[in-house]
Amino acid sequence: MAIRYLNPAASTTNTNWNQTDVSYLAQGETSNIWNSTANSAELIVTLGDFDNTGVASIDSIQVIIYGDYDARSGLWTARTKITNASGTSYYDQNLGIPAGRTPSTVVGTVRTTSDGSTAWTDSDLDGMKLEVLAPDCTTLGRMIQFYIKVIYTEATGYGNSVNGVAAANISKINGVATANISKVNGV
Repeated sequence: MAIRYLNPAASTTNTNWNQTDVSYLAQGETSNIWNSTANSAELIVTLGDFDNTGVASIDSIQVIIYGDYDARSGLWTARTKITNASGTSYYDQNLGIPAGRTPSTVVGTVRTTSDGSTAWTDSDLDGMKLEVLAPDCTTLGRMIQFYIKVIYTEATGYGNSVNGVAAANISKINGVATANISKVNGV
């Protein structure tokens, strides 16, 4: 299993959040901090596209929010919704961001299908949007990172990856037939 992250690429709706620009965040980076400015803060972002090069299957996706609630107790509820590029909803879920000034990582449910029975595809993930609605955090909610975690299975050839080429296509590499692959130097 391998992991990729779909990070915010562009903001389509931004109400009651102090940030206006969405810039790419890789896992572990914390340069974008979004603070709520009032209740009913709503943010909809388009996520970066999924590169399915060398991917045999997309096994699951999951919403992740890294943030905090600047209060002594309680939490703010992040009402999350994952949609396709057209805005049709895949899943929605409430995530509780706990009180305290130390950020917490809050994870959503692992989603193995796009509709309850159909496996995820590259076209499902490309143009995907993530909505975060915060109806109850006043000026105390903060998101440092929010993204979709994608777990997938890598395509393999002969027990080892060959530049991401699937076993069915190995004969296309420099005209070497599958039966003669052992004759290629270094393989």
